Amino acid sequence: MKHGVAVSALFSAIALLYGTSAQASFYPGHIDPGGTGIVPGFIGNFVVSIDPGCLADGVNFTFAASGSCGNASVYSANIDLYSLSPGDPPIPGNILGTFSLGTSDTHGLPLSTFDIFEVLAAGGQPVEIDTGFMGPVFGTGAYASNQFWLEFFFFTDGGVGFVDPAYIYMDDPEHPGVPFNQSNLGIVTFGPACQEVGGVPVNCVIGATPEPGVLSLILGALGGGWLARRRKGNAAKPA
Repeated sequence: MKHGVAVSALFSAIALLYGTSAQASFYPGHIDPGGTGIVPGFIGNFVVSIDPGCLADGVNFTFAASGSCGNASVYSANIDLYSLSPGDPPIPGNILGTFSLGTSDTHGLPLSTFDIFEVLAAGGQPVEIDTGFMGPVFGTGAYASNQFWLEFFFFTDGGVGFVDPAYIYMDDPEHPGVPFNQSNLGIVTFGPACQEVGGVPVNCVIGATPEPGVLSLILGALGGGWLARRRKGNAAKPA
């Protein structure tokens, strides 16, 4: 009886942390970097759509990369642009422009433009994604005459661990229509699965860090073997 109670408590904790549906395919993410002096500082929020088969622990190659795990794409992205100062975006910061991709994109680029090629997953959740250049689209406000691109780059640093960089690119007057100027690296944070209503993601929130007791319960149930294997692989890589 005690075993049944423990299992019930475990699944209740998982449901609270990751949502009630194990089949949810939409996941929110947040990007939080600063400026470079050439490309404006930016932060952003995005939503990805990932087939459950691409969320097995480890690296999963999607159909777009001639893999077999399933489909995955960037559903939408909204980027706030700040000044060219390397210290931007400050807190609170002044938003000088924006650009958007996906369902909120006024330029009408098809979602097929935004394929995800690789997904690194752990515990049924995305950790890193890899895409090509997504764009171009024009900015707004102070950057209305500039074209922008967004890219997620799959990367694991043996000394740092999991790193999921995102970059934006801005065109150059001498290179129109080309993703020429690259931003600094932006760190991506994924949240639990969104809810879905009629196939549309809703309540996509990057929540607060769970209490340590909840994390311990979940990690203990799922097992830490995947993390140990990943760390061992990182340690074997040359510096």
